[in-house]
Amino acid sequence: MRATGRKSFRMFTAVLLIMMLVATSVGTALAAESAPTLSKKELDLKVSKTYTLKVKNADSKVTWSSSDKAVVTVSSKGKVTAKDAGTATVTAKVDGKKLKCKVTVTNDFADGRGTKKDPFQVKTFSQLKKIKNYRTKHFVQIADID
Repeated sequence: MRATGRKSFRMFTAVLLIMMLVATSVGTALAAESAPTLSKKELDLKVSKTYTLKVKNADSKVTWSSSDKAVVTVSSKGKVTAKDAGTATVTAKVDGKKLKCKVTVTNDFADGRGTKKDPFQVKTFSQLKKIKNYRTKHFVQIADID
């Protein structure tokens, strides 16, 4: 009788440990699922293009910021606007956490910033066709285009 009692106790202990492990695993998985996450960790944009980042599982208001407003700006709703070629980090602060997205901005031209002092440099026919998308920018042709 005593051996049967020990066997039952061991079986009960083993089942209890397995249940605790499963409960811990499920709890950890649920906690990870409900943690706030950013829709993208990296983003590539062309100058003057936009993309709206989203925070999933946010329990409170999201506050957005850009590490370099000359490269990208971000609205209170997460809309990122590419201003100039370069790299910047967009940060979403939510529920005491900082979520970051690295944004790389490029332009469609050989070089330049599109300003009067530093115009976009047009070298190819493909670049020439893209001028229509940058109506307020300045350009200079730097090569013969057939």
